[in-house]
Amino acid sequence: MPPNDPLDDALWAASDVMRGVFARRVAELGLTPPQALTLRLLVRPRPMKELAAELLFDPSYVTALVDGLEEHGLAERHASTADRRIKLIAVTEAGRAAQQALKHRISSSLPGIDRLGNEERIDLARLLAKAMRSDERPASGPAESSDETPSGAYR
Repeated sequence: MPPNDPLDDALWAASDVMRGVFARRVAELGLTPPQALTLRLLVRPRPMKELAAELLFDPSYVTALVDGLEEHGLAERHASTADRRIKLIAVTEAGRAAQQALKHRISSSLPGIDRLGNEERIDLARLLAKAMRSDERPASGPAESSDETPSGAYR
């Protein structure tokens, strides 16, 4: 990789734009960015410990995030049938609707994306998915339940 790779600047600029767009769009749903990240990972009921590990957050902080999601009616806790000591966090119907709303608000809010044609959008999604594939990323998460281009968690 060249020392002054133009991709570095483009990725930093895209990251800055994405961070701002993400913060504004999740605020429209009454959520904080960490709450939205947590909600995004709830494609299936998951133990709190697993969410904390994937988010790279302290488990006590994830408890507070889930409390907030519950207050919004977007998630709920259930005892695991395998081990009642383990609480599983599951998305509610309202949470599923919020997941979809957030997903569509992000891509439709990015400056300049509307200048891309359909083929360019498909190419961009394919290239980003290829670049983001990693053996280090857990196999669980949002990409499992989607037949669309896989995406990793925003951190």
